[in-house]
Amino acid sequence: SLLRQLNDQHDELKKLYEQMARHATHDFLTGLPNRKHFHDQLAGTIASAKQDKRTFTVLYLDLDGFKAINDALGHAMGDQLIENTARRLERCVRKGDMVARVGGDEFVVLLQEVASVDISKIAEKILKSLSEPFVISDKTLSITTSIGVSTFPQDGTDANALIHIADCAMYETKRSGKNGYRISSRAHAQPALARAGDQAI
Repeated sequence: SLLRQLNDQHDELKKLYEQMARHATHDFLTGLPNRKHFHDQLAGTIASAKQDKRTFTVLYLDLDGFKAINDALGHAMGDQLIENTARRLERCVRKGDMVARVGGDEFVVLLQEVASVDISKIAEKILKSLSEPFVISDKTLSITTSIGVSTFPQDGTDANALIHIADCAMYETKRSGKNGYRISSRAHAQPALARAGDQAI
């Protein structure tokens, strides 16, 4: 009986430790990797990409119109919208890629070894998926997203540079009308900008 109690306590402590460890690395609302986990993963990806001489891509996303919905319908509805957005984003990427939530309505996607033409296809897939109406608690909600894209090593060889370039490209998308994506590359004089449904330059 005593041994059984000790085993039960050990199992409970193990589960508690696993929950605490997961909460430290994953977003509580969506279950996605959080900002810290993403940065750790990005640092590891940079190290291996340098060694293997390969490329990868970062997509920085910000939802268009989320604040208005959150303010008008309340945080509970806003939370459900964020959860649904996370699930759609997961369905838009490939196995081995990462989707993380790094802010209130901000997400990042880490694409491993993807060709330029496929970057555009994935960005367009995300735009199309998130532009389709969400039905939550008998309400139909509509949002879009603005996306900025940076690629290693053209746009930077450290995590801060890659995130900064993608973030700046995302804000350029917002300033240019939202609901689109901008592929930034220091190898080109002008970054490519595409609206939803358009072909990237």
